[in-house]
Amino acid sequence: MLSPRAAAHVLAEIATLLELRGESRLSSGAYETASRALSLLAVDDLTPLLRTGDVAVLGPLGQDALDVLRDVAETGDSQFLEQLRENTPEGLLEMLRVPGLGTARIHRIHEGLGIESLHELEQAARDGRLASLPHFGQRTAEKVLRGIANLRESGARVLYPHAALDAERLLAAVRAHPDVLRAEVAGSIRRRCETIADIDIVAAVRGAPSLVAADFAHGRGVREVLGGGAPSLTIRYDDGTRLDLRCVSEERFVVAWWWATGCALHCVRVAGAAAARGITIGSDAVRDADGRVIPIADEAALYAAAGLPFIAPELREALGEVDEAPRLPELVQLSDIRGVLHCHSHYSDGAGTIASSPRRRTRVAGATWGSAITRSRRSTPGGSRARRSCASTTRSTPSTPPCPISACSRGSKPISSPAAASTTTRRSSTASTTSSPRCTRASA
Repeated sequence: MLSPRAAAHVLAEIATLLELRGESRLSSGAYETASRALSLLAVDDLTPLLRTGDVAVLGPLGQDALDVLRDVAETGDSQFLEQLRENTPEGLLEMLRVPGLGTARIHRIHEGLGIESLHELEQAARDGRLASLPHFGQRTAEKVLRGIANLRESGARVLYPHAALDAERLLAAVRAHPDVLRAEVAGSIRRRCETIADIDIVAAVRGAPSLVAADFAHGRGVREVLGGGAPSLTIRYDDGTRLDLRCVSEERFVVAWWWATGCALHCVRVAGAAAARGITIGSDAVRDADGRVIPIADEAALYAAAGLPFIAPELREALGEVDEAPRLPELVQLSDIRGVLHCHSHYSDGAGTIASSPRRRTRVAGATWGSAITRSRRSTPGGSRARRSCASTTRSTPSTPPCPISACSRGSKPISSPAAASTTTRRSSTASTTSSPRCTRASA
């Protein structure tokens, strides 16, 4: 079943992604018009109309829009939309939430500065690069900074890579305090959730935890503090970033870090498993049936006290991992990587040549092969050199032994129709199935 509402949503998303890529207004406008027309239809299911070809009732739909709808009706998804998503940085969609930034402005920012994330946009607004773009100026840059701050203050979630950068900066500041013995990131960032609302840090300190926490409450850039005078604080900074900081004594660090990592329901279930063995996992310590504190050197010891093997933070989501703990898969590690796909070169928005870019990554990951990909000239700064990309796939540096590199250029013309996207996607899917290694550990 394909409802008019679902179909309208698909076409509206295609229109947005085309505008972010800088496609003509005529192209994206056709999808917008079709989306609005479908949203007004008083039918429950479009599938019979698409199968019979009786599409006049659907309103002003062009052939491309009809191809998309038929694809969705037959397969449940649109290959054209999936390819647009694949070729559009997620950060550009995140930037749409900033007041005053529409698709046209975001495209100009992307084209002019190569910016692909909210974090990069904030940096460009602060260092003057955004104001230097034509038709922007200092007032626009200041408005963008206020909009980003408002997003953070409203509790809007951000993508993990962007939140991780803020967490790294705040963690360094906490560790720099003379009375902090150890500090680690906790919460959803440590669990590597896809989106993050705030940054959790737990610090082991010498002296009174509340006094150390108070020092951070009076730090630079602090706008608001909740929980002043306590060892746990919520600090909101001028840029909208929110830090949940908990300071504890050194002997309580492991247990506090575990609780702060969460998720809450996972911790409750592990505590329940421990209780069945006569062990109590409190907020500050682990105690036996007689109330004596059990020394906990690390999280593995905490799980062992509960009769469980260590459960990696990425799996702590209360999705059955406690019951399945003895049979959990081994997570993929950096050392397991054998190949690197989709490495951009200087022909688009990368920093190195096609020969050096995959090789640089294979040295880091220990991989034995890589794939270099360029984007279209229309979608990426510097992309006008993409036509020369294939010619450079055989180039290599004398100081580095050659490694297998697969090069693919999207050429100088973007995909213009769902039919083209369908063909390209099927070919890519076939290639990856037959020639790429598995992405999971053999034991998983």
